[in-house]
Amino acid sequence: MFFFRNILFEPDLMAEITPKKGAAGFILGSSIKDIVKKIGRVNWYESNANIYNKCLQNHGWIGSVYYQSNIGKPYHKGMHSSEYNILKTLIYKNNLIRLSFNKTGKLYVISLGLGYGKSFYNAKPSDNIKLLEKYFKIYFDNQDDVFYLYKESNNDLIPGICFSTNYRVSLEEAPEQIIEFISIHDWSLQ
Repeated sequence: MFFFRNILFEPDLMAEITPKKGAAGFILGSSIKDIVKKIGRVNWYESNANIYNKCLQNHGWIGSVYYQSNIGKPYHKGMHSSEYNILKTLIYKNNLIRLSFNKTGKLYVISLGLGYGKSFYNAKPSDNIKLLEKYFKIYFDNQDDVFYLYKESNNDLIPGICFSTNYRVSLEEAPEQIIEFISIHDWSLQ
């Protein structure tokens, strides 16, 4: 029996995590066209196709297509193409890596999930978020339900990185939280 995988590029799960730049061998600002050419076969699904279950069974790359209305009304199939944006996401294995693209097809978020091997200042998915307190002030943003990092010395935000945990509440409410995702992003590309 032969097992054939249509993956041209295996992400580097030990690649450095560089805020506002990249991780896993991907660079923010890259085009979806170039990335798909690089990674090989992608099975595409509409966002309402129960992507969660597809991720559980995924051993390569799957793609999700989301239609976002830009006129203040919910998207529906009869809308004119000028009334909505098409947003695409590529997902590797069981949400190990998630690449999110803007309406022009530029990569603006790289999410690293459980199984990513490289840490950022000794913290990776599956570690306690408090490991970062040794290097940074940790701030919970209750609008986005993520943690941001600030430099101890001058209170400057570390741009281009945030952390999602298993509780998605402040450390005061739940002091022991496990990192589920590290997000490398450039919101100016959104």
